[in-house]
Amino acid sequence: MAIPRKSSKKAASALSATELVAGNEGGKLHRPGQRLILWFYGREKPLLEKVEFHCECSSQFGYLKQRAKQRDNSFTWTEVPQAISLLFLEYSCAGLEGRAEKFCFSGGKGSLAASLGYAIAKNTGKVFTLFTEYLPSGGEESRVFRVFDARNPDGKVGDERLIFIKSDYLPAENVQVFLDLEQLKTPKQLRDLSKRIRTAWSLEPSRQPESPVGEGASAKKANPAPPPAEKLPPAIVPPPAKPPEPVPAQKEPPKQALTLPPSILSPPPISVGSIADRFLAKFRIGLPQENAPRQEDKAKRPEPTPPAPPRAEPVSAPPQPPQPPVPPVRKIDPRLFEVPQTDDCWPDDSPLICLGDEDAPYTWTMKNAFEGVLILGATGSGKTSGSGAAIAESFLRSGFGGLVLTVKEDEAESWRRLCAYCGREDDFISVSRGGSWKLNILAYEAQHPGRGGGLSENLVAFCRNLLRISSRHQGAGGNEQFWEAASNHLLNATFDLFLLAGGEITFDRLASFVQNAPTERLPSNEGEWLKVPVFGSILTMAKQSATTDEDRRIFERATDYWFKVYPGLGSRTRTSVTLGVFSLLDAFRGRDIPDIISSDTNVTPESIMAGKIVVLDLPLNSLGHAGLVVQSAWKFLFQTALKRRERARSPHQRPVFLWEDEGQHFFSEHDHHFQATARSSRVSRVLLSQNVHNFYQQFGQGGREVANSVFGNLNTKIFHKNSDPETNEWASRMFGTETRMRTSFSHQPPQPAKDMWDSIRRMVDPPSTGGTSTAPNDEPAVRPEEFALLRNGGPENDFQVDAYITWLGLSAEGGRHFTNATFIQNQNL
Repeated sequence: MAIPRKSSKKAASALSATELVAGNEGGKLHRPGQRLILWFYGREKPLLEKVEFHCECSSQFGYLKQRAKQRDNSFTWTEVPQAISLLFLEYSCAGLEGRAEKFCFSGGKGSLAASLGYAIAKNTGKVFTLFTEYLPSGGEESRVFRVFDARNPDGKVGDERLIFIKSDYLPAENVQVFLDLEQLKTPKQLRDLSKRIRTAWSLEPSRQPESPVGEGASAKKANPAPPPAEKLPPAIVPPPAKPPEPVPAQKEPPKQALTLPPSILSPPPISVGSIADRFLAKFRIGLPQENAPRQEDKAKRPEPTPPAPPRAEPVSAPPQPPQPPVPPVRKIDPRLFEVPQTDDCWPDDSPLICLGDEDAPYTWTMKNAFEGVLILGATGSGKTSGSGAAIAESFLRSGFGGLVLTVKEDEAESWRRLCAYCGREDDFISVSRGGSWKLNILAYEAQHPGRGGGLSENLVAFCRNLLRISSRHQGAGGNEQFWEAASNHLLNATFDLFLLAGGEITFDRLASFVQNAPTERLPSNEGEWLKVPVFGSILTMAKQSATTDEDRRIFERATDYWFKVYPGLGSRTRTSVTLGVFSLLDAFRGRDIPDIISSDTNVTPESIMAGKIVVLDLPLNSLGHAGLVVQSAWKFLFQTALKRRERARSPHQRPVFLWEDEGQHFFSEHDHHFQATARSSRVSRVLLSQNVHNFYQQFGQGGREVANSVFGNLNTKIFHKNSDPETNEWASRMFGTETRMRTSFSHQPPQPAKDMWDSIRRMVDPPSTGGTSTAPNDEPAVRPEEFALLRNGGPENDFQVDAYITWLGLSAEGGRHFTNATFIQNQNL
C-alpha cells in the first residue's frame, strides 16, 4: 500500500501506524516486537508533532501529541519530548549502522539525558503516558522499564546520566521516523534531521559517534580508548565500565568572539553547550550560533583574524576599564514546573463545613469555596480564630495547597500550629529572611513553560502590577495614565535588552542598568557603549545575540528608546519616571531580600498546586514596603500560574487557596480578572479585613467601584461583630429586606362632658379614646445595629463567635439566603 504524500502536517494524524508500516517493503511487516513511530514536520526548524508506541495490534497504542484534546496525551516542545525525539532518532540511526547494542544517551546535570532520567525515575508523567499499553480487557500496564534501562537516572549519585534502550524488547529497526509524511530510511537522513533539530533549537551537539563502532571500541571492554575530541563533543558517550579519567582534550574550548574585535566584545560570549544557551533557546529559537564554533567544524575552521588597528582605536583611546562579564542564567530545575498527577478526587459538591443543626443543616461545599470568601469584622471580633480558622481547617484536612500572605508577626507561627493540628506539618513551607526556601521570581517568570514564558511584555506586566501597588502605598499621585505609560516604555526597553543579552536577570542588575543609563544622546559607535558601566556590557551582548531579523528589530526598538527617546525627555519627567521604577526595584534589594527572590529556586507556585502550604513569613508590620512588594510578587506569579493551569474542572485536579488576612494591603486591579476565573482554576480566595473603608481608600477616587467589583465576585460573605456604621449598613443591604406585620396605636383626648348626667355616665362607661391597626411593612432582614451585638469569643463568651453568613445558593429558614452561625474559637490561632 503506497503512502499518500501530503504537504500538510495535520494529515499525519489521519494515517495509522499499521498503514505506514505495511506500506514499507512491499507490505511486509517489520520484525515482530514493539513499534515506536516519530512524526516530525518542518524542514528548516523540525518539530515533533506526534510519537506513538505500539505494543500489540489488538491493544490501543499509547501516544503523545501536540495540541491533543486529551490532557494526558498532549505535550509541548520541552526537554523531555526533545530528549525522546533525539534518543530514538539516533538509536534508529545506530541500528542502521549496526551499533544499536552499543548505543546510549548520556549527559550531566542540566542535559537532555538528565531531564529524561528525571522523568523515568519519578515513575509518572508523560513518559509513562506514552509507554502505556491499553489492554483489550480494559486495564493498562506501563512498559517504561521494558524499554529503558538507566544508570543514575535521578542524579542522586554522581553527575552523569546514562540512558539505554533494551534492544531485545524494542529493536532499532522497529523505530520509524517520518518527516512531513516521508519516511527516513538512511543513516544520512536520520543524522541530518538530528543535526537540524539540535541546531535549530540550540541544543547540545551529539556525543554519539556517527560512524559504526568496531569491535575494538565495544562498550563492554575495560578502559576503552577515548576517541579524539574533535569527534566526541560533550553530550553522548558510550557507557564505560568505570568512570573514565578526565581528558584535557575534551574540555570546552576557550570562549572567544569570531565576528567582532575583542575590545568591543569585552564580556565573553556564552558557549553553545552551556546552560545559558539552553535558556536563550526559549527566546532566540532557531538562531545560528555564529560566535561559538561547532565541534565537528573546529579542524576545518581557520583561526580568527586579528582585528585591524583602526577598528580598535575608538575603544582603546583612551583606555576604558573592562566591563564585568554578564553572569550566567540561573536555570530552574524543570521538575519545579511540574504538577504530579494524583488519584485523589475532590468533587465540587464535597462538603467542607456544616452549619445549622441536625434538623436544618446547611452545607458549604468546595464549589462555594471556589466562588470566593469575604470575611469582615472589627479587631477582636474573632474573624480569624472563628470563621477564618474553620475555613482554613477544612481546607487543610481536605488536601488543599495554599499560599498565605502575612501582615502580623505571629501569623506564620499560627499557620505552622494549624498545619500540625491538621496533620499537614510535612507540607508546611515558610519563606522568610535567612530561610532555606527561595524563588527567583524574575527567572521564574522568564523560564516558566507556556507561550508567555520569556516575553518582555509579561515581565513588564509583572512589574507594572507591582509598581501600581508600590506607588499606591507611597501616596503617588498625578496623571497616573501618563506615568504608567512612561514606566512601561522604560521597562519594555530594559527587558528587551536583558533577554537578548541572555545573562541572569536580577533586580540589582536592573537597578544598576537604569541608574547608569545615559541622559545624553550617544552615537551608534559600539565603542561609546562600553564607556557606560553595566549599560555598555548589556547593550553589547544584546547586539551580539541579535542575529535574526526579529531580534534585530527588537534590538533597534530598545536602542531607539535609550539613545533617542530617553535622553529627549524633560529632566523632571525623566527623573520622575526613573525614580518610580528605581523605587520599585530598590524594594527587592533590602537586607536578606535578594537571597530569597533573586538567587536559587527550590519552591514555585507549582509546588502549591502539588499540595504545599507556602506561608510568606515577610510580615508588613516588620518589613514594611519590601515585605509588601515581595509578597505581591508571589501573589501575582501564583495567580498567573493558576491561569495557565488547564481548566478542565476535573475533580482529580487538586484545589488550592489564596489566603489574605488584612487583604486590603495586597489588593490590586488584577484581582478582578483573577476572581472571574477562579472557579475554573479550582482556587478559593479568602479575603479578611475590618471594614470596607480599608479597601475604598486604597484606590482613592474610583476605589469604591473597583473594590465593589471584587466584592461582587466573592459569593460567600461572613460578617462578624463590627462597630463601623458604613460597613454595617452595607452588610444590612446585602441581606435585603423582609415584610413584617407592624401594629400601630392611636390615642385621642376625651371630649368634655355636656352636663352632670353625661359626666356620671362616663364614670360608669368611659368612652374609647384610642385605637390599634396592623399593616405589612418592609424592614431590613438584619438591622445595622444588630452586628454590634454579636459575640466575639473569649472566656466571657465560652469561646463562641457569632456571625451572619451568606453564599450563593443558600436557602435557610423562612426562605432566607443567609443564616446566623456560631463558630467555636480555635485556640491554635
